[in-house]
Amino acid sequence: MTAVKTRYRAGAGPRRRGPRLEDGLPRRQNEHAIESLRAALKSLRTRHGLTVDRLRATELGLGPLLDLDVVQQVQHSQQVSPEEAIVAVVRGAAAQLDVADLLVVDAALALGVFAESVNDQPGLAALYAPDLSERRQALVASWATLHELAGTAPTPAPTVRALRGELESRAFVRLAERILSTSPLDVPSTDESPVPAAREPRPRPRPAPAAARNGAGGRVLVAGAAVIDHIHAVDRIPEAGTSIQARSYQAQPGGKGLNQAVAAARLGLTVQLVATVGDDEGGRQVLDYLEEEGVGTDLIRVVPGASTPVTTVLVTPDGMASTVGWMNDEQISVTVRDVRSARARATLAAADTVMLTFELPHDTIAAVLEATAASPSSPRTILTPSPPDEGLRFAHEILQYVDYLVGTHWELCCLLPTASAATPTDQLLTQLLILGAGTICLAESFRCTVRSNVASYEVAGPPAAFKEAPGARDAFAAALALRLHEGDGQLDEEGATWATAAMAVPQTFGGVASSMPTRDEIDRVLGLATRTGGVDDR
Repeated sequence: MTAVKTRYRAGAGPRRRGPRLEDGLPRRQNEHAIESLRAALKSLRTRHGLTVDRLRATELGLGPLLDLDVVQQVQHSQQVSPEEAIVAVVRGAAAQLDVADLLVVDAALALGVFAESVNDQPGLAALYAPDLSERRQALVASWATLHELAGTAPTPAPTVRALRGELESRAFVRLAERILSTSPLDVPSTDESPVPAAREPRPRPRPAPAAARNGAGGRVLVAGAAVIDHIHAVDRIPEAGTSIQARSYQAQPGGKGLNQAVAAARLGLTVQLVATVGDDEGGRQVLDYLEEEGVGTDLIRVVPGASTPVTTVLVTPDGMASTVGWMNDEQISVTVRDVRSARARATLAAADTVMLTFELPHDTIAAVLEATAASPSSPRTILTPSPPDEGLRFAHEILQYVDYLVGTHWELCCLLPTASAATPTDQLLTQLLILGAGTICLAESFRCTVRSNVASYEVAGPPAAFKEAPGARDAFAAALALRLHEGDGQLDEEGATWATAAMAVPQTFGGVASSMPTRDEIDRVLGLATRTGGVDDR
């Protein structure tokens, strides 16, 4: 039987409990920040406008700009001066404005957003003249031409008097709002020209996995955590008040988001990971590892002065794992601002599948699902509610936007206030379907139970040496993404069987991400089970 993909209403998104501010500031504080930025920008429009030299020489108050978190992060991540970071942030934010506002602030501050285009047209050179009044006159005269360069139909040209008054003031307010909501992901490097709003951000080249280069196809956006796993192989989980010695120890890049991204890349999908790491040895190790595995890192934000999250994993001889995570939420988290960045939106619009985990903050999970539901391309969604949050009680708000829900009995129980370990599986899955989940895959102990409004079946996996394996559901989720891509968004029993076989491959006591399977390894496991007639009937 076939599970059918949930279809979204155009433009629909998760219900909100109240109005959201882009940067999460209280309203009065937000308004004060906007006004402070507007005043600082307005003071910089005279003479040559906003340039690095002007910022270094000016006696004007730059505190509202220098104090911005995004400016400090760009300064640190791109290794540039504070003045260079300010210019990059303002130019990057301006490039996200509507064309009319973009043209106004571009000329007023001489930002050079259209510099490459006007260099070939001498009549437009005055747009970046050293005198503000000359720039205003050039903007009025070239209004229609500049709209054509931006790829939009021109509006009636303003007057110079209108620019001096309401238009520039209003455009600076909108620029200030955009700066406050700008992620470092929106800011081009200092040697890269900003991209006008009508154009797509230019992707940074990253190495692709061999399978992707061979044309397996399918684009996946994964939103989750990238951490350093400290893996201890132990004989047993110690009881309270006791201690034991590990038989072996490894420290490797991990996290459910990273594991799923690596697994999807190894299966030949083109993958971008949305995550945050610290600017430390762990963060550098994560980025190097992802690039080696062919996972795109353009959407990973590096937080200066922060420590990369870590997880302690205790693995027993039968493969069962207990984990203790430290996500460093005070310093590091994927924010709503990150997932709403221009670069993230462009990547999501091109994706076939969006995979996300509960390693994200609650509002970020909602923002990812909201953006996915509103996308004209309607990517399918795969949610792994792990690590489970027993205090998380907003399942009724998000499940209607989840096409495929993948988890253990315990993880799925944590989505419901009335469920417990004693809740029968059929009752649990039915309740989740009523709340709107499209298809549920209860994947546990190398087996899978699939439920949807039109499908109900169980898949007994191949014989396994252990009871469980760290990363098993991450391998399942990636294999599911591949089969959905190949099946035009639909999952049949054969596809579920193949994805279930993927869970049997990463039976390891070492790095979880490094154990993620390739297509050939999944086929081999499934072939062995078929030839021996072996399925696990535990």
